[in-house]
Amino acid sequence: MKKLLGLAALLLAVNTTAFAAVTTTEENYSLEMKYPVVELANQAAADRINSYYAKDAEKFRKEVYKASHSQAATNYEVKYEDDNYLAVATTYWHYDRGAAHGIFFTDAKVFDKETGKALPLKHFLPKVPSAKVLDQAIREGKLPFYSVNNPKPLEQTSFFGLKYISDSYFIDKDNNVYLLYAPYDLSSYAAGTTMVKLNPEIVANLEAK
Repeated sequence: MKKLLGLAALLLAVNTTAFAAVTTTEENYSLEMKYPVVELANQAAADRINSYYAKDAEKFRKEVYKASHSQAATNYEVKYEDDNYLAVATTYWHYDRGAAHGIFFTDAKVFDKETGKALPLKHFLPKVPSAKVLDQAIREGKLPFYSVNNPKPLEQTSFFGLKYISDSYFIDKDNNVYLLYAPYDLSSYAAGTTMVKLNPEIVANLEAK
């Protein structure tokens, strides 16, 4: 029988977010989840965001249990926050007993703090280049790509190719948009989560060439 070992909401340095931590274990199964709990002046917006993450956590729990993963976990990071937006990246990980390594991916959302809605990429980047354009730009060395764990661009020779425009993204204070990709999407497992940095100026330069 599953045992609920912990449920806590602890304040982080960012004054509008806290987190819920849930650990569930049984004989052949363990799951640790951390997901944000948001507090905003606009309670309706906060409730919408919190509802999204609570439902997402429950969905992941069911998927892990159904797939019989021996270990699984989620964690999150607030990537950016200002008066209008909250950007959160959630990483999902699971491991099957006997496998060479675990499998993980990161899903990032940018929320409107007035409405609580997750915003589409086009809200920040009206002209989104095609996957073909980005792929060619990276192959030609015109557009670097990165590991989220290293500010130095990855070697072009490690690039596998870009086949789609990711809807997992976050922003920064300088109006840059970072598209996130799972291991093996753009490069090797060792590169981890990779990203492509875009902004209107970069896009304009790509379109002009």
